[in-house]
Amino acid sequence: MIDDESTPTEPQTAADVEAPDSTVSEGVLTEGAGRPDKRKAIVEAASLTFLERGFGGTSMDEVAARANVSKRTVYSHFGSKEALFKGIIENRCACIAQPILGRELADLDIEAALVAIGLQFMDIVLSPEARTVERIIIGESNRFPDLGRIFYEAGPAEVSARVSAFLAERSDQGDLDIDDPDKAAACFLMMVQGKICKTAQMVPGWAPEPSDVEDMVRFAVRLFLGGAKAD
Repeated sequence: MIDDESTPTEPQTAADVEAPDSTVSEGVLTEGAGRPDKRKAIVEAASLTFLERGFGGTSMDEVAARANVSKRTVYSHFGSKEALFKGIIENRCACIAQPILGRELADLDIEAALVAIGLQFMDIVLSPEARTVERIIIGESNRFPDLGRIFYEAGPAEVSARVSAFLAERSDQGDLDIDDPDKAAACFLMMVQGKICKTAQMVPGWAPEPSDVEDMVRFAVRLFLGGAKAD
């Protein structure tokens, strides 16, 4: 049974059914009344639905049904379908970027550390979730032009910034000779992808062999260090 969280019955007009409660500011990700577990259920339900159906194929009714709450409850936590979609994409990008650069790298030499970073990065970008997020961003870019910016800032830019910080730290320690760690990080991340990521993006259902990914990463690291390793 769907929990109505003691809210009034759903409006019956078409305009009311598609619109949030008038007390909620549309277009802003907001936390409203209700228990935190309901908000979590909404986020999880919306994540699954958006990843499965994209923006156009997702209805707030389906999100509410999956979360076992009323649609009014969904709107009390999130101001609009657009705000919910943007919030979910931003959250997913942050989760995808989060694992890069664990503390264990401090004990590795520079080549082993870069191989570890490269393999971890490729595991993330080739994951089904990351590929689905990317397809959604591309598919919805005309409807929501700023989604590309949200995706870039929360995902690729965040990963690149972390790698840049690592390269700068290792340069300070004398392992590398790099005067522009931002550019070096961008080049390194492009090098480890090789043609693998583009092939995965363009050919549905294709997945590289793990050994091919590792070979590409190790080759990229050797090439990178050949131009950046300190004497």
